Amino acid sequence: MLIPKKISGSKKWILAAVILVILIIIVYLIFANFLADKIELGKPISFKVKTLSLPPLTAELKSDFLNQSPYQDLILNGELPVTAEKTGRTNPFEKIPILSVVEEE
Repeated sequence: MLIPKKISGSKKWILAAVILVILIIIVYLIFANFLADKIELGKPISFKVKTLSLPPLTAELKSDFLNQSPYQDLILNGELPVTAEKTGRTNPFEKIPILSVVEEE
């Protein structure tokens, strides 16, 4: 019967390093040949900014619009006191005449 040999600790580290280097080379080759055009790394982003120039603000109020209608038609202190008028129906459960025209199923 065959007895498998055990690998020593230093050989395990060397084998792991070799596999890691091979994987890094494979990932680099895949990136450089296929993905480098799609992903641009290290290029600065540039923006073109257009500044908006506004005229300076003035603090004067042109009140000539207050001398025109509907502002001149406003009533100061209209009919006071305001009274509440009767609202609603006497029987809220009564059929509404306009809706009673529609046939019920």
